[in-house]
Amino acid sequence: MDYRHKSIRRRSPFACRLTPLVLAVTADRPVDAPVPFLPLADIGALADFVLINAVEAAAAEAFAAAAG
Repeated sequence: MDYRHKSIRRRSPFACRLTPLVLAVTADRPVDAPVPFLPLADIGALADFVLINAVEAAAAEAFAAAAG
């Protein structure tokens, strides 16, 4: 499965409403968004979020493959 996507870079907090593939928003200051906000300077939180979501995607793919 191809998980590549284009980056959405806008100055509007509503950019995350353009696609359901946006799982979080990161910026240098808080924004009001319908998805989690991750501070741009908090590399640990960003890395944790990416790893957690990568594991969940891999598990979902494995489950779908096993279900046949």
